[in-house]
Amino acid sequence: IDTDIGDITFFEIVEEFAQEKNFLFLPTNKIHDSGKSLFRMGGTSEGIGGLLMYLSDDVMFVKEGQNWTPMGFGEVFDKLESSNRRRS
Repeated sequence: IDTDIGDITFFEIVEEFAQEKNFLFLPTNKIHDSGKSLFRMGGTSEGIGGLLMYLSDDVMFVKEGQNWTPMGFGEVFDKLESSNRRRS
């Protein structure tokens, strides 16, 4: 199958990253002030734990306290791994 890389969205890349790392990646049915949909990566299917984020301009913005911090895949992975270690 000839897949044009231009057809792949950032959302699909984030989804694939979550699948590869065995992290849940679910919509929260909530909206950020910017109008972007909020998602939770990691944690449980009940929405406990993990990271709250929205996607904008090919960047993941992760909620840290009251702030939304832009993060790359490495930072998101490290944060989820360290929170998984604390939980287990």
